[in-house]
Amino acid sequence: MKETFRKSMGWFHTWTGLVVGWLLFFIFLTGTLGYFEKEISRWMKPELPMAPTEFTNQELSQIALEHLKKVASDSRNWNIHLPDSRNDSLYVRWYKSTDSNQTSLSHRRSTRPIVEVLNPSTKEVVTPRQTGGGAVLYRMHYNLHYVDARSTGRYIVGIAAMFMLIALLTGIVIHKNIFKDFFTFRQGKNYRSWLDGHMITGVLALPFHVMITYSGLAFFLFFYTPFIPLVNYNGKMMHYIQEAFPSERPIKLTHLATPLTPISSIVSKSEAYFGGPINTITIVNQGDSSSIVRVTRENTTLLSGDRVDKLYFSGISGDIIDSLSPKQPEASKVRSVLTGLHRGDFANTFGRWLYFLSGVLGTVMIATGLIMWVKKRELKQKDKFGFKLVNNLNIASIAGLPVAIASYFWANRLIPLDVPQRGNVEVDTMFITWLAMLLFAFALNSKKSWYIQFFLAGILYLLLPISNFFLTDRHLVATMTHGDWKLVWVDLTFFITGAIFCLIGYTVRRKTQL
Repeated sequence: MKETFRKSMGWFHTWTGLVVGWLLFFIFLTGTLGYFEKEISRWMKPELPMAPTEFTNQELSQIALEHLKKVASDSRNWNIHLPDSRNDSLYVRWYKSTDSNQTSLSHRRSTRPIVEVLNPSTKEVVTPRQTGGGAVLYRMHYNLHYVDARSTGRYIVGIAAMFMLIALLTGIVIHKNIFKDFFTFRQGKNYRSWLDGHMITGVLALPFHVMITYSGLAFFLFFYTPFIPLVNYNGKMMHYIQEAFPSERPIKLTHLATPLTPISSIVSKSEAYFGGPINTITIVNQGDSSSIVRVTRENTTLLSGDRVDKLYFSGISGDIIDSLSPKQPEASKVRSVLTGLHRGDFANTFGRWLYFLSGVLGTVMIATGLIMWVKKRELKQKDKFGFKLVNNLNIASIAGLPVAIASYFWANRLIPLDVPQRGNVEVDTMFITWLAMLLFAFALNSKKSWYIQFFLAGILYLLLPISNFFLTDRHLVATMTHGDWKLVWVDLTFFITGAIFCLIGYTVRRKTQL
């Protein structure tokens, strides 16, 4: 009975993994890159100034405030974003003034904000090139692309995540000696070697794989289960959201003109209170006696709405106010923990690298699982259409997708800055390249296609940092001299990635010629 059950689970594991395996590879790879989306975005905007190391937060906030007074004096909601551990840019954000007599601290708005990046040294606005940056890659892992992101894309990803969760659970069932086998790697044994590689990458980050898949489903829990608001809130989703995620109460205007307290004083008090640097400053009803200043620091907890990261001040007296922070429902706190675990915003640099490496292991686990399906059947079914289809899709996904993502970075450097919808053209370049890799896999001998695409990926990534010497002034010598280590590590990561793909390509080529 037990063996029959395990065999059934083995069949289930194989086919649930294969049906959505290529999509899961795409989701895991783009999602893994998302853990460094801000660093990637900054690399893709070389016009941005380097890290302003010579300015204090008090000086930066004053520079931003003076700029807002000039360009947004009629706006009631100002945001100042100071450089932090992941974003070295100083930028401001504001909304156009409305006729309402009250203003909200909440970001739930129907209109898009106006955003400007400032160069602290010149106090001028910097206009970076139009690009989707790392945020586009991050959004792809839950919205996909070229489909309706808010419905079709998320439903497809949700179904794939459920298949992934089933594959993980059945994988635990069928490998009864899962931890014993973890310490076994049979080199040069063809299918057995791939099985061992699949086991090792699966077990090494198994808690992460289960957490990231389950929390990904919880991330869009309200989207996947719309029946609660339909039944209990008469279909009014906004009422449901307002109760689940309460925002700060609106601040009513008094129409009594009153100057804002010195912003540097608020910054100093906040940093003393938090024991470290702050991240954003939100000023509501500036110039009015009702003005409120909210200061936040970078996320330090799994509770995204937790009060520990927020501080409120009277915009007139500069005194701390403790009555504006909304009480978060317990159910919402549970969801915040799950989504916080999924996003990893609370993690420091070391923790973010652990997230990234765990994501890489998950991507490799999926890739080895897809290759195992081929290796198990290549002697008996290699001439069948289904086998060739799976094999070529494996090549286009496992080797071709990294080539396509590299082409996205190259498009960022090579497409002229004045091209309309430039950000969309960058993404189009990525998917056109991916399609070309798929056609290349079908057109060429599969063994050659494997190592050629790996070599191509390796060369493209290796040359990316070198291209900066000719195409921008944000090359390694400049960033290392300035001490801008975030940009340095992006370039070094490209070098390391390129070297790894070239090594894989060399290994595959050597194996195929034996």
